[in-house]
Amino acid sequence: MDSTGLIILPEIEDLLYPLKPEELANLEASILNEGVRDALMVWEREHEKILVDGHHRYAITQKHHLEFKTISRHFDSLDAVLDWVDKNQLGRRNLTDEERALTLGRIYQRVRDHRSSIRANSENTEEKEQGRTADKVAEEWNLSSGTVKRSSDFASAMALLKSCGESGEAAATRVLKGEIKDAITELPVAYKSHPERFQDLADGLANGARKVREVLPKAKPKIHTIPPSVGIESGNNQPTETTEEMAAYRQVMAGTGMGGEDDDAFFESVEKAAAATQELRNPEPSPIEIQSNILQCFVCFDLLKNVEPDTLWGTLPKYIKEQVQPSIAEAAEWFAKLSQYTHGE
Repeated sequence: MDSTGLIILPEIEDLLYPLKPEELANLEASILNEGVRDALMVWEREHEKILVDGHHRYAITQKHHLEFKTISRHFDSLDAVLDWVDKNQLGRRNLTDEERALTLGRIYQRVRDHRSSIRANSENTEEKEQGRTADKVAEEWNLSSGTVKRSSDFASAMALLKSCGESGEAAATRVLKGEIKDAITELPVAYKSHPERFQDLADGLANGARKVREVLPKAKPKIHTIPPSVGIESGNNQPTETTEEMAAYRQVMAGTGMGGEDDDAFFESVEKAAAATQELRNPEPSPIEIQSNILQCFVCFDLLKNVEPDTLWGTLPKYIKEQVQPSIAEAAEWFAKLSQYTHGE
């Protein structure tokens, strides 16, 4: 508590993102010229007045010894305060993509933990069957449940990164500024696969690395030799390829210039395409998801267009043909329609 009687809780302050230098300068100039126009929001908890909203304005008033007004708002708990702060921030337009993902992830995790607690302590089946938490949060923010879950993974990864001492704090700051190009996609992957290496990751990002994969290169998938097994079904009900089929496949991919054991781009494109396929099954993908998926679609097309269709089709196993054949005509029609909008651009 300071001379004004307001309390700054670190739990709230940790959620806040710093203003850009020009934004802070404009806010300070406005307050010096016009005073603090909007009252600062406080939460009166017992005999304490805890600052909820207006931390930047408050700091400026203390710097210049200016007066300000406050307005009280009721909250049931500290978690309710933290949730309000994050939702208020998510409505701002000047967040980076990384800040937005982190905020959404924290909102989801609070709802998830709260609902888990209710379900664990309730015998009422109606309360237990409220639907998936990700769907609930996605509906509130007009996003897909996949986006919400990925944001949660990103939030967990950021929490682990920040826990890695001074370099972790520095790395997290760079991530939230948008300086780490693959942070949103690769941090969650690293969190799930190599959490024990986050100190190395923090040190590398703090020392200037611009990508997660510069510090933690993606492991190349192992290529297994598949023995001849004509007519034998695999454990997942998909027929395994014969040695001749695999040899033909490798020959075709060699013709594209992609797919060698040392070619990370090929394996990454396959992984992204698989993720994109799952995402597009969402009936209402967000604009960002659509843009990401169309880029991934054409990356994969750039690989395949170097292969003659008859050659490619002749090397595909039966189970793949059965899966893709119904979509080929539909895809051709869709691309034909898309091409109509590219003329003259």
